[in-house]
Amino acid sequence: MDRKKRLFNRILLVCGGSALLLFAGYVFFTKRPSKHFYVPEGIEGWVTVKYESEGAPPLPVEDGTFIFRIPESGILETSSEFEDGWARDEFFWVKKDGTEELIPREVEEGEEAKRFIHDRKSGPRSYDHIIRQLPEDIDTVLWDGAKVSKRGKKTELQPGRAILEHFYVTPEPTPYFFRHDTIPPENHTW
Repeated sequence: MDRKKRLFNRILLVCGGSALLLFAGYVFFTKRPSKHFYVPEGIEGWVTVKYESEGAPPLPVEDGTFIFRIPESGILETSSEFEDGWARDEFFWVKKDGTEELIPREVEEGEEAKRFIHDRKSGPRSYDHIIRQLPEDIDTVLWDGAKVSKRGKKTELQPGRAILEHFYVTPEPTPYFFRHDTIPPENHTW
């Protein structure tokens, strides 16, 4: 009996240690620099960052953090590459007087949590409803780098490397949505 208990403890120790090493490796290898987004106060709707845009300036870096200064149009183009992974990103309102204020990720109102920033990662897993909303005869790139070509009733979808990043901003906190039913409007095309 004692022998079985020792064997079980060894197996448990090896499995637990392996799981801990795998988790530490995942955390270490998927970390990226943080991003700070500076959004004009009162903006509402889609904010888009287009990466790898020829002729656009690279993103400035301050203390190891990428700085995104979003223009009033809600569209920022940069020659920098999109970096995926985990980090602590923060969003700031830029007020009319030039001061900056941290936008809280979540605000408790009564029993409900509400948000100002509705993250791109919460977008749909299926492209079907997005493709149906696209106009005919269009070539576009979705937030995850997928390229869509739509000609008449024929639609081609090719996976790609992410070059677009979207998030939705509301001037007042609203209930968090997991699937936003809209895509960026036509003026967000390139």
